[in-house]
Amino acid sequence: MGLLVGGLCVGLALAELGARLVAPDGAAELLFPSTDNTPEGLYINSKRHVAVSQPGFVGVTGAGVDVHINAAGLRGPELSERVESDRWLVLGDSFVMALQVPEQETFMERMSASTGVGFLNAGVDGYSTWQAKSRLEQLGRPLGVQGVVVVFFLGNDLSDNEFYPQMLREAARHPEGVPIIQPTPPLAHRLFGGWSRIYGHLSVWSRRRTIASGRDPMAQRWHGELSLFHSSGATLLQRSLRTTERALMELRQEAHRQNLRLLVAVAPPAFAVHTERAGPTLSLVGLEPEGADLQAPDRAVLAVLSRQGIASCDLGPDLRTAAEQEAVYLTFDGHWSTAGHEVVASALEACLRSQQWI
Repeated sequence: MGLLVGGLCVGLALAELGARLVAPDGAAELLFPSTDNTPEGLYINSKRHVAVSQPGFVGVTGAGVDVHINAAGLRGPELSERVESDRWLVLGDSFVMALQVPEQETFMERMSASTGVGFLNAGVDGYSTWQAKSRLEQLGRPLGVQGVVVVFFLGNDLSDNEFYPQMLREAARHPEGVPIIQPTPPLAHRLFGGWSRIYGHLSVWSRRRTIASGRDPMAQRWHGELSLFHSSGATLLQRSLRTTERALMELRQEAHRQNLRLLVAVAPPAFAVHTERAGPTLSLVGLEPEGADLQAPDRAVLAVLSRQGIASCDLGPDLRTAAEQEAVYLTFDGHWSTAGHEVVASALEACLRSQQWI
C-alpha cells in the first residue's frame, strides 16, 4: 500500500512538473476562472457606486493573498498609520485593487515607498470611469488628497462605461451595504486553482470547448470587447468612445471642483503587451488574428484625454519593453504580475515627475 501511494504521489508530481513545461493556451487569461479567488464579504452593495470595499474587512484570496481593507474602505494600512504628509487617491478597477499580489508589492505601495507620497488604493473590481468619478466625489476632500490617479483599463472600461446605467439599476434592487455574494467555486477549484498547472490547463480546455459550442453566456460580451482591438471593430470603438468621453469630462470637472491634480493612466490588456497571446485570444470569439489592431483603443482614448486637456500616462510602451525580458502579466489571470507592478510604479512615477506634481 505504501509503495502504491508513494508511486501515485511521485507520478502526480511528475505530471504537475510536466504541465508547468507546457505553454498555456494564449487566451488563458479569459478562460481560467480567476475571479473565483475573490474572498467572500470583500465587497458590499452601494446604490451610489454599485459596489465598495467593506471597511475593516480582513481575508485571504483563493490564491493565498492577504487582503486588509482599512476603516476608510481602502486596501492598505489605516490612515493613522501612514506617515506621508502628501496623499494621492488611486482609483480604478481590479488592476488597482490588485488582489493577485501582496499589498506591499502593488504599484501604489511601491510608489509610496520610493517617493514619500502616500498613494491610497481605492480600487474596486469591475469599476468604470463613472464609478471612479462618484468615488472621487465621496473620498477626495475627506481624505485630504492633493491629486488623483485613475487607471483606465483598455480591456473592458469602454464597455463598462456603457453598462454603468444597467449596473446602477441592478444595485438599486438590493439593500445598501449588504455583502455581494460571490459565486461558490467548485471544490476542485478551491483545492487546486491556486497552484496546479494541470488543473489550469484542464479548466482552460473545458471553457474553450464550452465557448466553441455556443453555450457560454460571456462569449458575446467578450466578442464586443475584443472587437475594439480588431479592424472590424473600428465603428464600434468610435461609438463606445462617446460614453467614455462624457465620463472623462465629468471626472475632469469633479477634480477641478476639488482643486485636485488629475492623471489618467491608460493600461493595455495582457494580449496587447504579450502579443503572442493576441491570436488565440481573438480567435476565441471568431476574430481573424490577421485583422488585429492591438493599439487602436490606446490611440483612441489618449486622443480623447488630449482633447479634454487631461494629463495622461500611457503604460503600454514601458510594459511592452519589459515584456521582452519577463512576464509582466500573469498567465492564468491577465492582471499584472509582481514584475508588472514594478514597471507600472516606475512609469507612473516618471509621468507624475514630468508634470512636476511630485
